[in-house]
Amino acid sequence: MIEMNHMISRRKLLESTALASPAFTAGLSSTRAAGGETYKTKQTIELSSDNPPDVYYSWQGARAKELIDNGFSADLSPYYVKYGWNKSHILGSRVDAMRTKNRQIPSWSKRFLCIALAALLAGVAPFGAMAAEPLVVGYVTKSATNQGWILINQGATDAAKEAGVELITVGATTAHDLGGQLATIENMISRHVTALAIAPVDSSGVVPAVKKAIADKIPVVAVDTAIYDAPVASFVATDNVAAADDQGKWVAQQIADDGEVILVNGLIAQSTGRDRHDGFLKALQAAKPHATIYEVQTKWDQTEAQNGVETLMRAHPKVAAVANAWDGATMGTIAALKGLHKGPGQVKVAGFDGAPDALQQMGLGWVQCDVAQHLYKIGHDGIATAIKAARGEAVAERIDTGHAVVTPDNVKQFIVDNHLEKFMQ
Repeated sequence: MIEMNHMISRRKLLESTALASPAFTAGLSSTRAAGGETYKTKQTIELSSDNPPDVYYSWQGARAKELIDNGFSADLSPYYVKYGWNKSHILGSRVDAMRTKNRQIPSWSKRFLCIALAALLAGVAPFGAMAAEPLVVGYVTKSATNQGWILINQGATDAAKEAGVELITVGATTAHDLGGQLATIENMISRHVTALAIAPVDSSGVVPAVKKAIADKIPVVAVDTAIYDAPVASFVATDNVAAADDQGKWVAQQIADDGEVILVNGLIAQSTGRDRHDGFLKALQAAKPHATIYEVQTKWDQTEAQNGVETLMRAHPKVAAVANAWDGATMGTIAALKGLHKGPGQVKVAGFDGAPDALQQMGLGWVQCDVAQHLYKIGHDGIATAIKAARGEAVAERIDTGHAVVTPDNVKQFIVDNHLEKFMQ
């Protein structure tokens, strides 16, 4: 059964085709029956006749596969990319749903190509179902309150706005709320978003939901933190091992050969936390093999960082430097040092993120180094990559958004270059 709005769109299609190709003769007829059975019978008879139609309409699914396998449909795969259908007019998920015998074939006969192109040039969507569908990207973020994540999320919002794409953003209640994030991903799948960008709170824990999304033809891009053992379209983030390596080298230059250091970790279950931990330790131990390293374990919680640093500083008063896996910990470290009546610079503090609040403390003498990510760029490039994947465009498997070692000598320029002025208090 053909609904009225579909009938109208098809009439417009035929009218536009007639204008574009006067020599082309076309007519429109419909057959109403429950479940389309009468139409199927009529269609089969016509296609098997001595004078079959050059163009016909059918729906996707089992019926389309039957027509394709019986040779009633031409292979339009070469035109899918050639005419840009993969970028704007036909969603890859719709074509994949009609894949058979390794061919991507919408179930229309060979000359449908002429009608499709004429209709697109005339601004009429062929048969309604082939019209460009609005892209909707689901963005599952880690936080909406952490200052670094505010910057990442702003980049994500701007990328969607620039592309004219709807962005649905949902953040976890806490930085380790795996259950909540899994529920959010399931909800995004049920809403049939066109693509998913996920900043996982647990790199392994989200895998079942991510695999389900991919099985439903929803491309997934990992943002800031890797997703293990799942074929995501791309991973967009800082190279955390390389960045932490620079942090470790800087700290090594600040301490004696047998110096004592505190390392404040994030959640090691996440690739971000583990990579920053491993990168720092490898660099510091290579440069100062006799140094002593005390570790504070956290779940990206600033209070845990503050309490851990204060406890270790009381037990080991000779600690010369504190390295932090994120700038929430940097702020917690500063609070701990103030609580211990330490002054700015008495203990060297190395941050990680380039968050505005930590950079402001650098100006006050509390932070001597911050390995800064390009936070806005992570969010922006993450969503931009998800949009490309949704359109069927090729995307890089790994996108490194870069980092910079910020010190008092270059902090002002870094703030300007990364448009952070408005975030500075």
